Amino acid sequence: MNKIGSLKPYLVTLRRYRRLLSIVNFDLETICPANGQEGEAELLPFLQQKIDEIYADDEFQNKLFELDKENLNPYERRLVDIHLREVNYLLTTTAEERAAIRKSYSRSLVAWRKARELNSYEYYLPYFEKVVASAQKEAEYRRKDESSLYEVCLYRSDIGLKEKDLDAVFSRLGEFIKQKLEQVARTPRTLNYVIMPTLSVSEQKKLAKKALALIGFDFQSGASSESIHPFSDFLGIGDSRLTNRFGPADWRSSLFTAFHEGGHCLQFQGWDQNHFDLYLENSASMANCETHSRFFENLLGRSYELVPTIMKMIEEIKGEPLEVSQRDFYRHLNQVCLSLIRTEADELTYSLHIIIRYEIERDLINGQLSPKDAKQAWKEKYAHYLGVEPNDDLHGILQDIHWTDGSFGYFPAYALGNLYGAQILERMKKDIDVAEQEKQGDLKPILSWLQEHDFPYDCLSGDSWIKQVTGKPLSAEPFIRYLDSKYPIK
Repeated sequence: MNKIGSLKPYLVTLRRYRRLLSIVNFDLETICPANGQEGEAELLPFLQQKIDEIYADDEFQNKLFELDKENLNPYERRLVDIHLREVNYLLTTTAEERAAIRKSYSRSLVAWRKARELNSYEYYLPYFEKVVASAQKEAEYRRKDESSLYEVCLYRSDIGLKEKDLDAVFSRLGEFIKQKLEQVARTPRTLNYVIMPTLSVSEQKKLAKKALALIGFDFQSGASSESIHPFSDFLGIGDSRLTNRFGPADWRSSLFTAFHEGGHCLQFQGWDQNHFDLYLENSASMANCETHSRFFENLLGRSYELVPTIMKMIEEIKGEPLEVSQRDFYRHLNQVCLSLIRTEADELTYSLHIIIRYEIERDLINGQLSPKDAKQAWKEKYAHYLGVEPNDDLHGILQDIHWTDGSFGYFPAYALGNLYGAQILERMKKDIDVAEQEKQGDLKPILSWLQEHDFPYDCLSGDSWIKQVTGKPLSAEPFIRYLDSKYPIK
């Protein structure tokens, strides 16, 4: 392990504790009974305390400080920087302060589930106020040279990402999408004239499994379950898991959730041994991770070329042919709708849902918006950007799980993932006839390309990674070109 070999005993223990954290969290989100959730949630701060004890170890700290002075390669530097950031956080806080912050997060998560049952933001508000206050306090402790507290939170999305740069990118993207929406609203693309097949819950589960197999999900190294809010996680080498949500809703939701969460797991399953030898499995930025999930969900999953394969999968499940044309089926998969639910949004409007959340969480953390006013801000921004307003909290501010555990700064990753993904697709097309592979229903060459040209560099910072993969820095233009081509005016 070269220069970082001296850290191995500590890194092994950290890996084990983090795996336990992931196992407990997965259980909480899936099969833990209601009466056991509060008690099990207490395991999260307990395990985190064990991690703190490693970072508090004088010998571990000294080794990191010494390595920080060394001439390290980019991978070694990434590893040292990640752990030094946690050491510095520990050195600037007390155990009581960290425990209080984590307790507010764990209690908030349980309260959010109850609030959803009650459809009441008012019930959740006292917990949310504590979460925002805790996130602000944590950001203050972690702050280095960032220009705002929210910029500290953005570290989890992309290292070094500046609030002003994100404002500029989102302003450009938002302006384009709003203009495009006005054009698309005047075309037949926004209408759905053909009645599509319905799928029962059991049929939706079969379709989701077929979708995972299609994109190359390794069922020997992965597992799936169900949860209120779909998610995926890397639990350890050979253990990547995802969840989905099934019900009376349109089957497109669970289908694209399978593509999305499966895309995450393909990244986890695609890391090479060097990734694990350097203990860098937790180093990819959130924007990097969301790039791969949205790549399979949208750039491939919603493409016209993949329509025959998806139709065939449904026909196999139904045991009868679909009485609908490929063109109408494609329009159904890509129907533009001014919806309230982010996870069910079409590809064109999705980024507006992210911009709304970005603006709200930015103002919350920077102290420009109070939690008690967040619900109204949510309604106003939906009216401004999408022309719709939620009638209840389930379809409004209570729909996402992210803020409940203090994960502010995560939402921009979804939109950044769209931008990164479009850049990667343009680069990939120079080596592979992507459309032809989709027509054949064979995505293996696409996954192989990612495993060779993309996944090995995921542990680098966002700007270094995207330059390594595409040869270019982050830009909104490839995604704008993609949307402009996919949603023509005529």
